Amino acid sequence: MTFTEAETRRYRSRGWWSGVTIPELLERQAGLRPDKTALVAGPARWTYNQLLRSVRRAALAFAGLGLGGGDRVLLQLPDEARQRGVRHAAEEIKAARPQGFEETGRRG
Repeated sequence: MTFTEAETRRYRSRGWWSGVTIPELLERQAGLRPDKTALVAGPARWTYNQLLRSVRRAALAFAGLGLGGGDRVLLQLPDEARQRGVRHAAEEIKAARPQGFEETGRRG
């Protein structure tokens, strides 16, 4: 999703965006409260520390495949918790925002 310059200014002026990425926020929270719940997806519950470890593993795997800044990532994962971790990992390596099949309008 792309935002216009006006939307970006408005979101920043209202304090909704601070210029900090999700991976940066995750790392900060994992340092402050590693054992607190960070993600609930159905029956899965991940602490900040578990989520950060998962994101780092996936980011290393992406980098090992040669993925990096601007590369596209398409997800097809069965559970929401893992999907969130992989999305944050793609952001960490500066890949283009990953999309799942539900977002592309394609099925099957």
